[in-house]
Amino acid sequence: MLKCKHLSQVPMMTESIATRGDQQIPVCFVLMPIADVPGYEPGHFARTYEHLLKPAIIKAGYFPVRADDAVKTDYIVVGIIQKIVESEMVLYTEYDESLRVDTVGKDIGKIQSAIVETANATDRELNSIVRLAGIQTATIPDRQIISPDTDLLLTAIGALDRRLQEIETSQFQEAERHFSIEGDVVTFSSGLTANKGDDLFSGTGDDLGKLIGINSKRQSILVKKGGAPAREFLATGQSSKGMDTIPF
Repeated sequence: MLKCKHLSQVPMMTESIATRGDQQIPVCFVLMPIADVPGYEPGHFARTYEHLLKPAIIKAGYFPVRADDAVKTDYIVVGIIQKIVESEMVLYTEYDESLRVDTVGKDIGKIQSAIVETANATDRELNSIVRLAGIQTATIPDRQIISPDTDLLLTAIGALDRRLQEIETSQFQEAERHFSIEGDVVTFSSGLTANKGDDLFSGTGDDLGKLIGINSKRQSILVKKGGAPAREFLATGQSSKGMDTIPF
């Protein structure tokens, strides 16, 4: 399912235009997962963005931006809401698990048409994020008044935060976990434990590198091998299956 929303009626806090050389291109912000999700093949969403959504957005005359391209705040929910308000166009998608190569070209054209159709809508007020939400100006004690857009942002931040917590909780409960974290100790499904500095191996016995970071909140670990960039492994990730401190 593809949904486009034209946000030109929302007051912009920063520019919604990207500059490429002397050319100015309106930004289309893409709302989608930026990491692997249980139930989908590793890299599914990255491939969808690179080979389906980006080409369609570029053909429609927009500059594609995703959360991991632009959000620089420690509180990613705030950053996402900020990009939604700032961008000229927002694209939201829902997927099934398969991305068929033989239909990508046709789907690119459909997405391009949907974006162009939304951009060319004559009554843009109907697509206004504030009008759709039915927001009324909020009044605060001491006669302080916040704008409808500020009220919308605060409400949306709270709703997104609750939804993200629900998703994370359900994923940890439903998905198979290949290790657990307690304090500075990582315990693998074999029962063996690891601390920072220990060598880790994959389920096939490959040397993954040394454990350099532990994140109990995300239930993830960082592993680094030689001069290569550090890799993050999630407790529920398929790449963590069989991980251990011994190569067998």
